[in-house]
Amino acid sequence: MKKNKDIKNSFIVIKNFNNMKLLNYIKTIASQEHSLKFLLSKILIRTKLSPFFIIKYNGCRLRFYPSSGSRSLWIDNTKYDPIFNFICNYLHKNDTFIDVGSNIGTITLGASPIIGSNGKIYSIEPHPRTFNFLKGNIELNHFNNIEMFNVALGNSSGNILFSDKKSDDQNNVIMTGTGINVPIIRLDELIKSTNIALLKIDVEGYEKFVLTGTANLFKFIECIIFELWANTKYDHSIESVYDLLLDNNFQLFRISGIEEITRITKEYKPSSNTEDLIAIKNVDHFLLRTNYNIV
Repeated sequence: MKKNKDIKNSFIVIKNFNNMKLLNYIKTIASQEHSLKFLLSKILIRTKLSPFFIIKYNGCRLRFYPSSGSRSLWIDNTKYDPIFNFICNYLHKNDTFIDVGSNIGTITLGASPIIGSNGKIYSIEPHPRTFNFLKGNIELNHFNNIEMFNVALGNSSGNILFSDKKSDDQNNVIMTGTGINVPIIRLDELIKSTNIALLKIDVEGYEKFVLTGTANLFKFIECIIFELWANTKYDHSIESVYDLLLDNNFQLFRISGIEEITRITKEYKPSSNTEDLIAIKNVDHFLLRTNYNIV
């Protein structure tokens, strides 16, 4: 009797749990700005049909791969992106651009036509699955001024653990736990001396180590845009990031509006956990090529 009662209670618990999951799922869908497209995107990914769909974004084409970045673009490709806008304003014909943390290639693809056939893009994405999506998108657009690297960047060379989250735009270097092994290298070993118009770094809090591994290239870099994390799981402070850039003759700014930047000091604390900052070598040259204003 007791056994039957336990089984019945177990079924009730499972049923209640599944009902809660369903209710939460419905609430998630209903809260979306484009709820129908959000639901359809889930279905397309689950049925493995999504790669047959093409997303048009800022003059380029991206395949709807089963990734969070692709899904966001497929649902709404009209959202204003201040980083994409900044990079498009900054880059010119024949520039060299390094995209660290390329993900599916949104920024790499947007930059490619701007710099032209005589320009050069180094596109770097460590996660193997996401790298394949990046490669597929570059091939889809037939761009030939992009060189791709499936490596992580840091302050040493070897191998390192990398997370394997479903939200692939949040994958990052991990110090302990379960992940996948990926090669890691210093940027100044991967790319030799060349004039670099812009370096973009989006590495989920690992920026200090990427910058440390870039030290021998600093004298060739005109501008750096990077995502700064105020609180990271890594052992460094935001002040150490500022010091590294200031010691290498960069001045620091934050994006404060459309085509506007504001100077910051090493005492600056981001208003949220992450903020995109800009390190500029020659401010007058920067203002001339971007038409941005300092406010």
